[in-house]
Amino acid sequence: MTRLRHLFLNSLQSRFIAVYLIVMAPIAALASYYQFTILSDRHEAREIAALDAVESAFTPVTSTLVQSDLLLNLLGELAGRGMSQEGECSSMIDAVLKADFSVAAAGIYTEDGQPLCTQAMQQFGVGSDLTITPPANSPQVNLTESELFVTKTVLGHIVAVQANIPSVDLPEITTDFRFASRISPLTSDGNRADDLVLVHRLAPHARGIVHDEPDLDLAILPVTAFDLRLIATLRPGVAAPPVWRTVVNAAFVPLVLLALSLLLADLLIGKLAVNDIKRLTRDMKAFRQDRDLPRQGVGPWATDETAAMQAEFSTLSDQLLREEAEAQNRLHNASILQREIFHRVGNNLQIIQSILRLYAKEAQTQEARQLIDQVAARIRVINLVHNAVHQSVDAPVLSAGQTVSKLIQGLQHEGLIGSDIDIDQRFQDVGLRVSQIYALCYLLVEKLTRLSRSGASRIQIDLVEDDATIVLSVSANVGQLAAADPVSARLREVYTRDLRATARWRTETDTVTFTAVIPGQVT
Repeated sequence: MTRLRHLFLNSLQSRFIAVYLIVMAPIAALASYYQFTILSDRHEAREIAALDAVESAFTPVTSTLVQSDLLLNLLGELAGRGMSQEGECSSMIDAVLKADFSVAAAGIYTEDGQPLCTQAMQQFGVGSDLTITPPANSPQVNLTESELFVTKTVLGHIVAVQANIPSVDLPEITTDFRFASRISPLTSDGNRADDLVLVHRLAPHARGIVHDEPDLDLAILPVTAFDLRLIATLRPGVAAPPVWRTVVNAAFVPLVLLALSLLLADLLIGKLAVNDIKRLTRDMKAFRQDRDLPRQGVGPWATDETAAMQAEFSTLSDQLLREEAEAQNRLHNASILQREIFHRVGNNLQIIQSILRLYAKEAQTQEARQLIDQVAARIRVINLVHNAVHQSVDAPVLSAGQTVSKLIQGLQHEGLIGSDIDIDQRFQDVGLRVSQIYALCYLLVEKLTRLSRSGASRIQIDLVEDDATIVLSVSANVGQLAAADPVSARLREVYTRDLRATARWRTETDTVTFTAVIPGQVT
């Protein structure tokens, strides 16, 4: 079954950490959510306290504005009735001025600024202000830090009220303040043109804190008089931070705790579980490389499972060493038996050659002696091939070039081919099975002995591997080939069939070439 490999999840320790993270991540997320809720409530409470402090500090000012608005409306009602009751206006204004109010002066004027009913207005120069700025139907408010002057036109009359603005002891959370109108830009000290847009960011009667510029927070509170809004600039840190910053602050502590817990879990898992497994892996590797037996005993933090694996591995390693020793002993005995059989076969072939020589001495005719010599030569060839094959590396696949080289040396030493023949050998690293090597050697012996009988002085042997075939090529400087021995011709057919090869002779000027094409896989 194919092993599934995932990034960072290949080790046991990383998988333990992944499971721990899967379990702890929802807890960290829940803790971050509750922390976010707590911080949000804390910021909201701080903003409410700041708005209450600003509203409390400006209570005298807002009371003055409300009183002035009330008096302006009363004078407007008198002007609307056409001043029907004489002395009513003066009595009302005089009563207001004598009361504990902040109104300093009030009056009713004609459209051209002539006083109809006034109290204390001329001494402040209010009448002259009416001629400069004609009032509109809605209240026109002129507000400074110390004085309020408001006018309104009612049925062809101008109603005016002037009041003193009490000083304000600003709370520590504010730096400055100003008033703005929701209807039209207010004429006052420090008024800004964009205040009309700013106050519309809240509902008509709502109060709150808005962000005007980067790092600039404004508290906006409604004033019931003249539809005004109080705008106070807050110090940094009073208003609630952006939501993303609150999210970061809320998640910081849970994430840090999660990271620390992951680090601690990684250390504990490595100490309590993974170290024993790594130790067992090192013992297995040492046993595989050097056959070192595993150390006895387990670590102080070993689990029951790792202790059981250690015991099973110790038992398995002991059993494997015993079986290997038995296998080595059997292999040694088999090698001894193989060498003994090789020597016995070689000795038997030499005995057969000796017997044939004895028969040759007792032969009565020349034809009989020649026949016995030919059989003896065949036996020597079998012995040479046998020695060349079994002197090579003991393996199922042998090097063809190395075996053929040993065979050619033996043929020249035994005199089966001329020792003065120059044989050029060009072999690639071609590997053949033992049965193929035997057939190839016998086939090559038949070709070399025939070329030697044909008087060749130089022979070139090539053995190359081309794609799925092996090509054997034997060429010699011979003009005419010697006649083929019938037995040799028959044996050539047998060896060629064993190799499943396609063989042929090719004759050129003073050169003959034998070529055999052998399939790469021969069963």
